[in-house]
Amino acid sequence: GLETVSLKLPAVVTTDLPLAWASFLHYKESVPMTDPLPLLRSGDPFKVVIPVFPGVTHLDFAGPLEVFTRVRGVSVELAWKDTSPVTCSALTPPAFRVLPSIAFADVGAVDLLCVPGGPGQVDMLGDPELLAFLRRTAASARYVTAVCTGSLLLGAAGLLRGYRATTHWASMLHLAAFGALPPGADNVIDVP
Repeated sequence: GLETVSLKLPAVVTTDLPLAWASFLHYKESVPMTDPLPLLRSGDPFKVVIPVFPGVTHLDFAGPLEVFTRVRGVSVELAWKDTSPVTCSALTPPAFRVLPSIAFADVGAVDLLCVPGGPGQVDMLGDPELLAFLRRTAASARYVTAVCTGSLLLGAAGLLRGYRATTHWASMLHLAAFGALPPGADNVIDVP
């Protein structure tokens, strides 16, 4: 299944629904929350950055990208170390490539950071440039989110300590190594 962890400091929302992004946006508008930040109003700019990396699962970034680009006022950038093509994961060759629209160094303040997963995340767990980018971007983002094993990258960057989070079922045991608290469920709202 597709798991999504949505971290809004100090709240964590997790779900395993592929349309979680649309549901989350609807949820934010329909349920009162103790959010000191105003809701997105028509015409408000809202910047989303999705880092991609070699071996990323296409669905993990394309699903959120598709949903967010349909919301008026939302801009989405695919980021990597540079803007050269990045090869996605594939069970059988040939894998297709995605072209990042911005380099890490050129990413400024963002409203939402969405970290996808995929088999390539194993190699990225020790990538100092990616982890530094995640820490820097998350520090000022309103929302920090991950899809599937992208949550392990957030964990490796030190961003999940003390939060309940979820990931792909086969990787759940790895969350504890990063200080995350496995929720025991696929759908969680964590407000400390």
